[in-house]
Amino acid sequence: MNNWYGLTVKEPRLYNILTGMIQRCENPLHANYEDYGARGVSVCDEWHDFCKFVSWAKDNGYEDGLTIDRKNVDGNYEPVNCRWATAKEQANNKRSNVVLSCLGVSGTVKQWSDLLEISPYTIHEWVNVHGMDYAEGRIVETVRNGGMVEQKAVKMCVKCGEEYTVLATAANAKYCTSCRKVAEQEQYARYRAKKKASCGAKVVAQ
Repeated sequence: MNNWYGLTVKEPRLYNILTGMIQRCENPLHANYEDYGARGVSVCDEWHDFCKFVSWAKDNGYEDGLTIDRKNVDGNYEPVNCRWATAKEQANNKRSNVVLSCLGVSGTVKQWSDLLEISPYTIHEWVNVHGMDYAEGRIVETVRNGGMVEQKAVKMCVKCGEEYTVLATAANAKYCTSCRKVAEQEQYARYRAKKKASCGAKVVAQ
């Protein structure tokens, strides 16, 4: 890319967004290439002209704080498949999301969780333990009853020993909210270390 008549200086955030897209899709050495370029996701020829990308962004709701989001997560970066979205909208459009269809409405676990005020961990447990059909049935039951009808249970966190309250369906819960976040961070750190080790990279203890 070049300076594009000084536009890269005037619009540095948009320039970084576009170069990030191109790197993910076209640079095999980029950390996220496996999830983009290796899957066949590309940046359209039109947007390799930064002026045209800026023009599209300005005409389609670009604001500071919004990020570019592909409507079809398997599609390319191109005008017909992209929008400017909030972080929450982006989170609801991930490939990893489980989508449940109930009463003619489709939504991710997070969307149903927000709508019905049910813990997302409860819905994930319905899916993982009993299957999609069961989870969708439970959501329908919840909607028709106007809310959760389940009893709550008091459990003891295996990490800090404090008592905490969960829905009775969350039988596999081991941690309180605070410790669960720490446990998830520790699990992710172990995963990253294992992944680095598997690719031959030297893992240095910190």
